[in-house]
Amino acid sequence: ILADRIAVLGHSLGGTTTLALTRKDCCRDLRVRASVLFAPGPIDLFPTLFGTDSIASGPPTLILQGTEDPIINVASSRAIFAQLEPPKLLVVITGADHSDALEVAAGAPLDELATVSQRAIVAFLDQQFHGAERALAVTLATLGAEGHAIERQ
Repeated sequence: ILADRIAVLGHSLGGTTTLALTRKDCCRDLRVRASVLFAPGPIDLFPTLFGTDSIASGPPTLILQGTEDPIINVASSRAIFAQLEPPKLLVVITGADHSDALEVAAGAPLDELATVSQRAIVAFLDQQFHGAERALAVTLATLGAEGHAIERQ
């Protein structure tokens, strides 16, 4: 493990847990240099589970959210995005549900939606850990041209 290149990814309630791991004093692991939240649990869960609603300060964060998610809606992920301090990135994947752009059966090839999330995650982490800003910009422009919504600060 490279101690200066640790990232965490949390899906659904795991996304809420990742927020605590990277942003709550009691739980914060300062080794984490980047976080990825995939369809994170609603922001109102955070104070219920972790006793505070403060999530602003933390490492650079990528949020991925599907437009067809029946469990967590895009507005919920945008509400979390709005509370985070930059640098932050939101990729709304057109046509994705709660997990199909993240979970792929072992040994199965990535489908189109999983490829979108993979490209976004790899470009984000390459930018964070290797300074590949241009590659991230190209990836985001390509994803935007493919019809996915991108917000970056």
